[in-house]
Amino acid sequence: MADSRPAGRERRGSMFEKTLFKEILTDRLKDSFAEVTHADGEDGEDVSVEKGTSSVWKASLGKGKISNTYRLEPLKKFTPCILQRKAEKLLMEKLKDIQYNADQCRVLSDQIANLLLAYAKGLGCDRYKFVVRVMIGEKNGQSVKIASRALWDAEKDNWVSAAFENSAMFAVALVFALYFE
Repeated sequence: MADSRPAGRERRGSMFEKTLFKEILTDRLKDSFAEVTHADGEDGEDVSVEKGTSSVWKASLGKGKISNTYRLEPLKKFTPCILQRKAEKLLMEKLKDIQYNADQCRVLSDQIANLLLAYAKGLGCDRYKFVVRVMIGEKNGQSVKIASRALWDAEKDNWVSAAFENSAMFAVALVFALYFE
């Protein structure tokens, strides 16, 4: 059987060949930001990467698994009253002297949502995921209903709502705290 490769081209090694695993690992990790000092090779053997070479796991090698803690309750439960006060204060500070402008309110909505998310994460409630929605609209004599729907664990999950209103506009901020088992 004739070789179909052009002359002068060598066959590229497979990462399943024990002799090439370390070389392929180093090559895949050479353009990285964090240091990898060793990795488990095939059959559980340790493969070390030389110091001085920058190496990081690339997505093509797979993501690390998080071990299960078998914990069904959070260490620190989310308390909505703390975030409620912060959300109301933040809406008041950011929107008290603002007249409705669609472009400006779009940017303000993103800023407020990012600040609320950062504050919620800073509360130290481990294993909670937060969803933040901030809606700002112009007052034109209309009525507005805002609804949300999700799968919910009434014992661990919670939410916060804060509203602001002036003569030109209204704003509603919603923060959902969902426990991730």
